Formats: sequence, C-alpha cells, structure tokens
Amino acid sequence: MYDLEKLTGEIITLKNISGIEIIAQLMAHDEDHEVLELSDPRIVVINGEELALIPYLFTGPATSVTIPISQIMSIVKAHDRSAEDYNKIIQVADDHQESDDK
Repeated sequence: MYDLEKLTGEIITLKNISGIEIIAQLMAHDEDHEVLELSDPRIVVINGEELALIPYLFTGPATSVTIPISQIMSIVKAHDRSAEDYNKIIQVADDHQESDDK
C-alpha cells in the first residue's frame, strides 16, 4: 500500500491503469471516498528524445483535480529533477495566468 500521508504535499509521479503517467503535487487523500486530490497535474509525454509535460485538462481549470485511487497502478515521489522541471512549468503557467487577469 502507498504511504499517502508521507507523500502528501510532495510532487508525485503516478501511473494510472490506462498507462498514462502524471506528475502533480499531492494535496490530499480521502480514505472514505478513496480519492486523491492533485494540484496542477500534467501528463508526461515523449517528444522526440525528450519528455514533455502537457496539461491534464485543456478545456477547464486543473488547479485541483480529484482522481479515484482505484484508477492508479503506482504512485511514487517524483525524482528531484522532474519535480524541479514541473515546478518551473507551473510557475510559468501561474505567471501567465496572473498577467491575463490584469
């Protein structure tokens, strides 16, 4: 079983049962409803010889997304480098949103 308490607040990588890899910040887990709350999830894709992160949702806000635990095959703390890259992308997206709001 995953130590979700330990991972809460961390940048995590998860693989869902469809084989999609997602990186996000784990905000919370609800054991009663068996769901995870993720902040700003991104899907990991291969772009040539590199990895790229694309939005989890294109047509709606994804600042907080709930995913059923039953849809997850594995969950781990993201590698430090991956977490750094993710945080940079999220910061750029936040800065862009702030400038759009002005």
